[in-house]
Amino acid sequence: MNDGTTKPDTYMSISEKFMQGNISEDEFVERYNRLVEQEAEKHWEPVEPHEHI
Repeated sequence: MNDGTTKPDTYMSISEKFMQGNISEDEFVERYNRLVEQEAEKHWEPVEPHEHI
């Protein structure tokens, strides 16, 4: 079912692929972790050094 375009992974898409047996458990975990990292980067804010008083 590959139409030549690759869509970014979503939690649902990788879950479906795993349930249908299209990807292995290891591949699922790898892609899931990548999604978690991407989500974290979106909400990351730089931390300014501060002085403890």
